[in-house]
Amino acid sequence: MMNERLLATVQQTGDEANVRLAGILDEDNKLGELVRKVSGARAVIDLSGVERINSCGTRDWVNWLARLAENGVQPVFVACSPAIVAQLNLVKNFAGHGAVKSFQVPYHCPECDEEKLLLVDVADLGPAPHVAPDCRCDDCESLMTFDDLAEAYFGFVPNAQAALARMSGAVPELARGSNTKVKPRTKSRSSHRSTPAIRRTAPSLSAFQTPSSGHASSPAIPTSAERPSQRAIRAAPATTSPMLIGLIAMLVCAVGVLAFLLVT
Repeated sequence: MMNERLLATVQQTGDEANVRLAGILDEDNKLGELVRKVSGARAVIDLSGVERINSCGTRDWVNWLARLAENGVQPVFVACSPAIVAQLNLVKNFAGHGAVKSFQVPYHCPECDEEKLLLVDVADLGPAPHVAPDCRCDDCESLMTFDDLAEAYFGFVPNAQAALARMSGAVPELARGSNTKVKPRTKSRSSHRSTPAIRRTAPSLSAFQTPSSGHASSPAIPTSAERPSQRAIRAAPATTSPMLIGLIAMLVCAVGVLAFLLVT
């Protein structure tokens, strides 16, 4: 099928469809016409020739993958171009329910100013953070420079590795290298929560209440059972007030003066 923007070819082999897209994926993509031409359990989609994608093309792409899923077709993306990689990093559901098997990595040679795209398998990459593998120039054999930012370009790889690992059981050949590089989880996450440990209810002591490391005893801390009236009574002084003693002395002096006046 040929139009002004996109070239799409489909070859059906048994239960597998081989699809190749090349050109510009925009509003003139006509992906809807490919739905009835792609059948079987799996569709291997070669995206090495996709040069550019706009927002309309992204919308139609996601809808196309959703229609394939409704028909029971499992897409596998191979040789994803840098334009496809950019969308994988920007659009969360760009891969839909499919898996990215391989993608192209751009390089530039500083010696002869040549550019090169290196095909990399997702299953051959280790855990994050991911870095571009070494690549030699075909002309001068010099070590080429990765022509992008590794953190941004390889951002989609962890999700791609997880999707590829989920498919590896049903399609073993897709997980090439997964035995040593991509390890699926061996233990499923339990849905039952473990019983939390019982916390001690005793309140923590402040710095002033914490006993010292020596042998001197720390001051007693009143308990909540003691009422304020009991603490007040216990804290009352046991000796007579000095004011009361002075008042008694003045009274005794007055009585003595009165008695002296009566006698005289």
